Amino acid sequence: MVHTSRAFGAARVEEQKEALLPELLDSFRRLFPSWPAPCDAFCHKWRYSQVVTPVPESRGGSVGVGGGELVLSGDAFTHSNVDGCIRAATSAAAAITQYVASLKTADK
Repeated sequence: MVHTSRAFGAARVEEQKEALLPELLDSFRRLFPSWPAPCDAFCHKWRYSQVVTPVPESRGGSVGVGGGELVLSGDAFTHSNVDGCIRAATSAAAAITQYVASLKTADK
């Protein structure tokens, strides 16, 4: 599997997949000239999975709702790459930990 950048996908999202395939295969051949040609190739667009503009006011990757009872998180709150996913997960874990700690304090 070959994945393009978010910028490439966003700029070319309205183009026909079949029209992009020769360009992508050519780029692949230039990047990996010693690799064998793929036995099959097709394009699949992720129109909505790549974050172009993250959710505003997300405070680092998650949003607590209902006083922290619900935490919304994911790379939509940061940016589309592995770092964004890790940042969102870390933020969600911190929000949940904070909420649980507040429950324990309220019980005392």
